[in-house]
Amino acid sequence: MKLRDYQQDLVDKINRSFDKRNCIQSSTGSGKTVVFSHLANNYKGNVLILVNRTELLEQTSRNITRPLGIISSKECEPNEVTIGMVESVNNRMKKGVFDLKNIDLIIVDEIQNLQFTKVFENYPNRLLGFTATPVIDKKEFYFKCDCCEEKKEKKSVCCGKETKEFSKKISLKNWYGSLITGIPIGSLIDKGFLTPVHDFVCDNENLDKLKTDSSGQFTSKSEDEAFNNHSSVENLVLNYKEHCKDKKTMVFNSNIKTNLSAFVEFQRLGLNVRSYDSKSKENRKEIVEWFRNTPDGILMSVGVFTTGLDIDDVECIIMNKATKSLSLYHQIVGRGGRITDKIYKPYFKFIDLGGNVQRFGSWSYDVDWVKIYNDTKEKKKIIRVLEDFKNCYECQAMISSYPCEYCGSIEKEKKAPVKGEAIAKEFKKLPAPKAIHILNYSLANNLDINDAKVLTANYIIDILFFAKTKKSTVYKDIELLNSKIDQLIRPIYFALNKSELKGNRKRTLIDFRNKVIKKINKFYE
Repeated sequence: MKLRDYQQDLVDKINRSFDKRNCIQSSTGSGKTVVFSHLANNYKGNVLILVNRTELLEQTSRNITRPLGIISSKECEPNEVTIGMVESVNNRMKKGVFDLKNIDLIIVDEIQNLQFTKVFENYPNRLLGFTATPVIDKKEFYFKCDCCEEKKEKKSVCCGKETKEFSKKISLKNWYGSLITGIPIGSLIDKGFLTPVHDFVCDNENLDKLKTDSSGQFTSKSEDEAFNNHSSVENLVLNYKEHCKDKKTMVFNSNIKTNLSAFVEFQRLGLNVRSYDSKSKENRKEIVEWFRNTPDGILMSVGVFTTGLDIDDVECIIMNKATKSLSLYHQIVGRGGRITDKIYKPYFKFIDLGGNVQRFGSWSYDVDWVKIYNDTKEKKKIIRVLEDFKNCYECQAMISSYPCEYCGSIEKEKKAPVKGEAIAKEFKKLPAPKAIHILNYSLANNLDINDAKVLTANYIIDILFFAKTKKSTVYKDIELLNSKIDQLIRPIYFALNKSELKGNRKRTLIDFRNKVIKKINKFYE
């Protein structure tokens, strides 16, 4: 398989590294599996690839061209390239029927889960760990003496004083050495290799119930209070109907109780929905195939399908949960980012019901992964019961009471919880249509120039619709309207005329604009 230019750049960076161990950051949808499969196919020596999900094992095996062995529950001999689920490999090693002596390179996928370290703990050769998000949502806690800085496991007396508790973020750097970064999500969107995200955020008063624990994550109890209630399920249904109806949609729920409540309600309404979580008795593989082949399917889940699911025609992601994990946020939203020729997908919708966009920013924003990866600062812990803390509504700092000691805000008057009325609103405006998206889809589906122009006009109507632009505003200044439309369609007009699409190339830019105006007039009738 021929690598894209940015994939080849990443391979070159890896091959130029003199480190024995590297962490490789490769964004969701950038072809991470393609990159490490290419490395395995071209490595001079035996390679072991470790994965943690059956979907990833199957996906990876399809990309290997060298003699291949798969370690699973069935007996299988290692080969030049061996792929294994982490638990299967670990069990074989414990039984003494597999070892790493003949392995020259280990490639690990989705390393942020920290499941793999038990396999390669004393491995001396080349090690590459791949992830879209090189951050771990865990901390280590310990006690330390202020005088001699000696660390203790438990609180004790040292140098005549009591030791104080500290915390430090656990970093992948401890296992994988230096970080090599790939192309950012925004650049992949600009190049046409990822689909732009259209964010919608929901002003949900139930989020006030969220509390954090000592690790900095939301407590299970408070998440249950915020999402497992009648008003939150109503909000989920309303937002599905408003933004996602009849579109292939993934819903990520906060816990199993919420997942069941939402599933039952969607079923009651006659919607085409399936559900999966750790207690499900249904066959996971069968559910995935159902979703892959169902254009209006709704797949609800808890704690699964955040990685390794390569279904590219997902049009909507609903995040019916709150998280403090940047890694999990990126993985969930990224399920909608893949490009496809199966449907016309100029953007995908992300419906955020958990305040995550305000917490992290849009999925397409640049992230300083190097700074995050290298952040191992030590923090002194203030001994307080963290359930008693709340997040300031203004600056989001953790405080025990108002006025906020950081920004001075005073407590707002409490409002009654929202009861099924919180429709998610645009977080940012829909981006301008991309010529490459329209052209690629038209070529893949044998459309002509006229069809491509209709797609463009429909997209511009989407921009007006989601911005809730009034008819009076649109027609207030006709010259300005014509100018704005010309600005949007000019690059598409020239791209279509230079393409191999069939159709009338004699029509001018003004004719194209008039076609768009005609569609807008019909929309506002």
